[in-house]
Amino acid sequence: ALWRNRSISDSFEAGSTFKSLTTSMAFDEGLAHEQELFSDEEIIVDGWSLHCWSHPSNHGIETLEKGMWNSCNPIFVQLSQRIGLTRFYQYIHAFGFGDNTGVDLPAEAAGILHTSPTEIDMYTMSYGTSATVTPLQLCNAYCALANGGRLMKPTVVKALLDDEGNTIRTVQPQTIRQVVSEKTASR
Repeated sequence: ALWRNRSISDSFEAGSTFKSLTTSMAFDEGLAHEQELFSDEEIIVDGWSLHCWSHPSNHGIETLEKGMWNSCNPIFVQLSQRIGLTRFYQYIHAFGFGDNTGVDLPAEAAGILHTSPTEIDMYTMSYGTSATVTPLQLCNAYCALANGGRLMKPTVVKALLDDEGNTIRTVQPQTIRQVVSEKTASR
């Protein structure tokens, strides 16, 4: 337990923190905008009830922006339906989930994603449940939004110094890929 680095070795359901990523996917595809109206009414899929945390009262009709503030799960289900299963999971992988980040530390986990996801998997993933991520993966995905849509390789070491304090090697920032456009990231 003393040597375990939970930020890279343990995974958890991301929960509502994932809603920003689902929204960025919809924005990047031109499928939604902040002032668009959505209903947060319960959605039943294959016997599963997907509803707002305030269920059964719900928030009713609200903008995407307000739905984000209220953290209404059905709105993100609707966004994922627009994105589609294949494209949604392409973004999930592009954001770095389901794989190691490549950070310069040992014992990194990849989190757990469905190998053959279904629509219900996508719906619940749109609001951060049914799969797991590491804290570093989630942080790195948010950093992609902060870095103009570019997913970067995380590093701990900035430079290596010799005994005299002279720089032997400097670690340069490394872009892995462009996940969303700079415009989307700015939004």
